[in-house]
Amino acid sequence: MSDLKFNINKLHGLLISNFENVTITEKSDIRHNNYFEIIVKEDKEVKIILNKREIENTNFNWKYFSNPENDDSFLIERHSSIQNIVSDIKDILIRERFDSDYLIKFNK
Repeated sequence: MSDLKFNINKLHGLLISNFENVTITEKSDIRHNNYFEIIVKEDKEVKIILNKREIENTNFNWKYFSNPENDDSFLIERHSSIQNIVSDIKDILIRERFDSDYLIKFNK
């Protein structure tokens, strides 16, 4: 099994055991090339772009949308390992590291 397949399967297992709703979709476009779109939904949503080349390694760079409802929103870059990406995603959710225009609908 390739490192990419092994690593994405391991990542998927960790995410589904730590979050209620996780989807991983394989995609390709001009802006991001070949990538996985990972959506983690709790009360709020983290929408991640993970380039396929990056996940061939156990340490990798990834990006998430500052407003997961707007694909034109700012992409925030992060660096994680497969072992610590769950805590990095929890950090985004707990500390609400999103655009204010996304957060405003939760703070009414």
